[in-house]
Order: sequence, then structure tokens, then C-alpha cells
Amino acid sequence: MSSLRVGVVGGGPVIDIVRARLRESALDIDVTAVASVGHFDTTLDRWEDEAGVRILVTSDPPPAENYLGVAAHRHPNLFYAGAPTSWPRAVAGYLAAAIEEVALAGASRVQVRHPIERSWLGYVRATGGTRKLARKLK
Repeated sequence: MSSLRVGVVGGGPVIDIVRARLRESALDIDVTAVASVGHFDTTLDRWEDEAGVRILVTSDPPPAENYLGVAAHRHPNLFYAGAPTSWPRAVAGYLAAAIEEVALAGASRVQVRHPIERSWLGYVRATGGTRKLARKLK
């Protein structure tokens, strides 16, 4: 099995924790810095860059339509670590665990299902979602 290549774009506390956790992982995960979020090739399920990155973690804020502030249905293999949060360790742990699951499963793509994202957005609009967010990320 080949190494899962994960690219990180930008920096910040969540990115730093994710990078450290993935580098310490017993799984075969290669973490590399990438200059920017480019184009995702849906036929190969990877980002079009010279490093052959499968998954990207960016310090950009998530789009308005997102799940837990870390992923969006329309952006496969892309995680967002740039949303302002009071729980950087929880967010980083969630992202690192998701990436480790991709590696364990040998999957080529990770993507939030649209009904899950819609359900979360409905909850956030109705309640603000803060308490449930903290519980889900832990």
C-alpha cells in the first residue's frame, strides 16, 4: 500500500496540531506543504499538483454551506481549518482522525454526504449549533 499524501495550505494552530499528529501517526501518511488549493481531479480523486496530494487541509475559512466548519459537500478531499474556534485541539483531532480513517480504509475520496450537511445547517440555523458542535468534535 502506498503512502497517503496530505497537503497543508497555510498555517495556524489547527494546521500545526494536525500536521504534528499526522507525522506522529503509525499509519503511512506523508504530510507536505502546498502553496495553494488548486483543482481537484475527480477522475483520479487527487489534487492536481506536483506532490500528488490526495487530501488537502487549508487554513482558509470554510464556505457558508459546510459541515461542522471543517468540510463541505461540494469539495471532496478538502478540509478547512480556518474557521475561528475556541476548540483548536478538538477541531485538529477531528481532522486528523478523519484523515487517519481514510488511510486505514484505503479510500481515495472523503466527502460529506449532502443530506448530512443539510441537516447540520438546519440545526445551526435553528439553534446556533455551538453546544452540538463541541460535542461532535470531541
